[in-house]
Amino acid sequence: MARDRALGTDQLNGLDGWVLPRLAKLELAAPGLLLHLLSAPPSYRQAVFLCIGLESHGDSDQFLTRANGCLPQNLSLEEADKEVSLALRALTSRGVLRCALGLVPTGLHGALAKLGPQPLRSADCYGRLFRTIHGDQLRAKVLMQVGRLDSDLLDAVQELDPVALIPGLVQRVGSAAMARRLNQCLQAIRAVCSGATDEALRQSLDAKKECFRLQEFANAWSEKADRLGEISPALQAAPDFERVTGRNAKGVGIEFDNCLGRKIADLTSGVWSAWIWRPARLIATILRCDEGPLLVGIFAQSNGPAPPEHADQLRARLKDLGVSCFKRSSPSAEVGLLTRRGFLDLDFDEFDFE
Repeated sequence: MARDRALGTDQLNGLDGWVLPRLAKLELAAPGLLLHLLSAPPSYRQAVFLCIGLESHGDSDQFLTRANGCLPQNLSLEEADKEVSLALRALTSRGVLRCALGLVPTGLHGALAKLGPQPLRSADCYGRLFRTIHGDQLRAKVLMQVGRLDSDLLDAVQELDPVALIPGLVQRVGSAAMARRLNQCLQAIRAVCSGATDEALRQSLDAKKECFRLQEFANAWSEKADRLGEISPALQAAPDFERVTGRNAKGVGIEFDNCLGRKIADLTSGVWSAWIWRPARLIATILRCDEGPLLVGIFAQSNGPAPPEHADQLRARLKDLGVSCFKRSSPSAEVGLLTRRGFLDLDFDEFDFE
């Protein structure tokens, strides 16, 4: 008796929340169910939790008919609770599922056995688990293959893009929030990489499933980006310009000794772009604006300044292609004299404004 009391005290904390009120009602109707549940293996406990979560007890006539082989007549609600409580104590875990569901989907008992002794986060979790096992073969297969299962992992399995339903990866993802981030990443990769087929993405995910890091995965695919947002149709079609993409950025960075190899995220945004103008071997950076493309920078080898005559030729060529080009004005001769001599290079901390 002391051992049973200790067992119940240790494990009762896990039976709070949504499941305890119904268990308490059944316990009052026929004392002994709660202690029986606390000393039962996890698979039995989870079968009872699922039964309660699906509200099978709400149709006690059907449950009792399956449990007893016939329907007891003229039972009050209290008497029905007593019969259900006694039936639950007499049944095995598989028996509880059979009486609750009638036809038990393949894999449900095994999935429940992976949940451990405590109930899932809410009754709805059991409904979603049942519907997944019963009606979604792909996700059900993953649930049967993962080594452990809990509410967060169940959420992740139900959220994930089908190409990411890989058992080892699912366990690394571990939650609905992380699953949604991965889904967003996959959507972006498909948008900018022509080679991002479902099979290619799945192979890439499977190769990193044991040590998956979302940022590393995104960076690796960004380097293959070749389907960027349109900056200017005329510029794209011009034979003397070559766009820098995620796929060729590192090579261009080496060729021109600049930082474009580290600008892959900016290049794949479809807003900021870099273009090679081959006639003078210059790099033009162009920004997509609501009013049209705008030239924002001209760079020679090693990010050095372009020869003025070449820069003017590039601007003229870009204007012909519909790119807005502005040249920064210089200060007037008088102000320029002051700035060159440092007279206006003052520190406001030198002044007292009080």
